[in-house]
Amino acid sequence: MEKKHSVITFKADEAMLAALERIPNKSEFIRTAILAALDESCPFCGGTGKLNPHQKMHWANFLKEHQLIHCKECNGIEVCCTHHEGISGADADQSLHKEQIEKEKSKGTF
Repeated sequence: MEKKHSVITFKADEAMLAALERIPNKSEFIRTAILAALDESCPFCGGTGKLNPHQKMHWANFLKEHQLIHCKECNGIEVCCTHHEGISGADADQSLHKEQIEKEKSKGTF
């Protein structure tokens, strides 16, 4: 049985319309872009950029045992656990992160 597809519409300004006109398969491009955006949305705020009061409370509790650090390898912000046995949380997480970056570089995906 074939899956039914739904059609959705959205408003676009003239600049977006002009850019989309240059793309051969607009529907596929839009689907791919939306799926990528959904996959990359913030797990804390769900992509809204804001935390409600309950989320703020959970985030504050989370930060009691975690910290945000700036990664010198990838220039990103990283959440690090502050309690590992025998090694500080930031150092342990940074070491694991460096290993992940090296693996990605060797695969050519970084």
